[in-house]
Amino acid sequence: MLTDLHKTQRLGSALTFLERYHNEGEDFLDQIVTGDETWVAYVTPESKQQSMEWRHSSSPKRVKFKQTISARKIMCTIFWDRKGAISGTIGTVKTIRKMRSGNLFLEVSSSNQATILAKLQNLAHLDVTVSPHGSLNFSFGVISPADFLNVSSE
Repeated sequence: MLTDLHKTQRLGSALTFLERYHNEGEDFLDQIVTGDETWVAYVTPESKQQSMEWRHSSSPKRVKFKQTISARKIMCTIFWDRKGAISGTIGTVKTIRKMRSGNLFLEVSSSNQATILAKLQNLAHLDVTVSPHGSLNFSFGVISPADFLNVSSE
């Protein structure tokens, strides 16, 4: 349920976007980049070939148990603009711990994920306009696709 504060913030965000669209036109829509991440629980189902066994015709059939989603999870992250997906990653996160400083320690399983995280960390140093997103999570923002071009992973 949205509080009055959340409704007011959403209205303010919508008015800001409408004002920028009115001033900049279609070019403004080409500048919007948004992203999201989610945890996905998964199982690796056994194929029919893998589950086959040689049995005597008179032996009882093997009981197959219903598969349930396990505790294994992967983090999926994607960024997209008006034309479609720009960047995405699917990978296993090994460790997430909250440090005493309040920062999160994130250990990933591949160098590709580490590179993407390094690029995302560098986005905080770019001169971009961040506009609040109309969701309950106000940490989302809007940045320009051109800002991704000169970001190094170092």
